[in-house]
Amino acid sequence: MSRTYSFTVPYSAPVTLLHRAYTDPEAWRARFAEAKSANYDLEHPDGEGSIRIHMSERVGGDAVPKVVRSVLGREFTLERTDTWNRLDGERATGFFTAATTGVRGELAGDYLLRPTADGAVLEISGEAKFDVPVVGGALERMVEQLHQRVVQNEREFFATWLTEHPEG
Repeated sequence: MSRTYSFTVPYSAPVTLLHRAYTDPEAWRARFAEAKSANYDLEHPDGEGSIRIHMSERVGGDAVPKVVRSVLGREFTLERTDTWNRLDGERATGFFTAATTGVRGELAGDYLLRPTADGAVLEISGEAKFDVPVVGGALERMVEQLHQRVVQNEREFFATWLTEHPEG
């Protein structure tokens, strides 16, 4: 099975400022400062203006639906890698991958950060695929919803970051 999805996240800041924040290691360090169960690595694969963030986090408890716990257990690890390319004019592109421990499955897709009349919008398109009989569809829906929550949390974080760090 697989599930394709897309969603958008609006920002009031322009693309150039958002891209600067997305590719700033200090912003990501601040983002994960209080995430006790998360680990991350940062690198600049194409030099300044690009970044690859590899994140690993334990997920468990009530955050995992009962049907999913029956397959993955009460706790599992989610690994995600986001890559942002250098700014290209008024647009920035990137891509993401994610996987979990304990089950064959993956999440992959693309980011497009583009200008709007009010600032910018982040367009996300992805595909979730889990090869698990009976509960694969539930896992795919759960991972899509989790991705949307994570991106929304990042939206709030980066909006605050830009307010507190207007000059980078």
